[in-house]
Amino acid sequence: MAIKLLGFPFLVLIKILELMRSNDKVLISFCSLKMSRLMRMVKWHIDRMQYVYHHPHTIIVLGSPKSDYGGSFIIQAVDEFNGNSEIFRDKTSGLQYGLSKQHLMILEEYSTPVQVLKQVEQLSRLVFHNLIIDLCRTPPVVELNVAANFDLSKVCVYENTRNLRLSGVETNADYLEEYFSKVTDLNCAVVSARVKPRLSIHSKLTTANYLYFKCSLYHAKAIPLYFNGQRAIFRMSMCDRRTFSNIIQRWLSNEGFQNLHALEINAIRHPRFHFNEELPGIDARPWDGLRRPKNFENERRVMGYHFKPFNCANFLDVVRETDGKVASFRLTQLEFKFCVWN
Repeated sequence: MAIKLLGFPFLVLIKILELMRSNDKVLISFCSLKMSRLMRMVKWHIDRMQYVYHHPHTIIVLGSPKSDYGGSFIIQAVDEFNGNSEIFRDKTSGLQYGLSKQHLMILEEYSTPVQVLKQVEQLSRLVFHNLIIDLCRTPPVVELNVAANFDLSKVCVYENTRNLRLSGVETNADYLEEYFSKVTDLNCAVVSARVKPRLSIHSKLTTANYLYFKCSLYHAKAIPLYFNGQRAIFRMSMCDRRTFSNIIQRWLSNEGFQNLHALEINAIRHPRFHFNEELPGIDARPWDGLRRPKNFENERRVMGYHFKPFNCANFLDVVRETDGKVASFRLTQLEFKFCVWN
């Protein structure tokens, strides 16, 4: 196929390469050094590269702002390549890869199986990873999505890995800490699994810039108080008004939340809260347009989760006496929202 493509005029060839899906872009770069160099000239933007660890295979998902140009690979460790694979040799390392002619439906899209030999599995994975990175003009953010209780010794942390997700039904607190501590500069932490026993107030989760805790339960009584990032969402929490009062008091006293933009806590435990009911020890004021804007515009999407903006017209305000800084909160039957104005 590569030989046929090289017969096209240069500008036509570049356009053809641009329109290819990510899978095909990567695979065709295997064909020759010339194709690899041409691919680097193509306008191709991959903003994230997510590794999904599911035994016995690893899935690499290439995320693109234009979803039609994304793609995914299934890395399969084998003793020997099967007959349905076409064998390619990396020109630099000499490592061989078995590229299957059959696509598999994984994660709701067709994925390309890539076989690597078990005796050189880790090195083969690294070379394949670097091959994709080298094709990108701007290195993508590398993300990990690990199922609870997966063998962490088999999880590779590559350069620029900053977003981590822990999936599954239930996991141990020590396992969670070991997993998220694999990354020093943690940008986003997503926890989908239930966690037992209670997490420490010094949990690695508190250091993430963005935190999404899907089933926070009793962890929401302490972890939000020591969160040192920008935005956090705690779903299915079991906490009370005291937790919310402590959050606001901690911000007012400047004991924490130096980097905070917003917190959200959704409760499942009765009794339900009442809309903007008074919180113990909090001097709150109605919105004043001279004090701060109506809408909190901060918005971010990370690892498929949406940290949304707030309409704050019906939020109550608190003012920190030491510097005059303003924060706002809203308490409904099942939800507490808190945001800080810069």
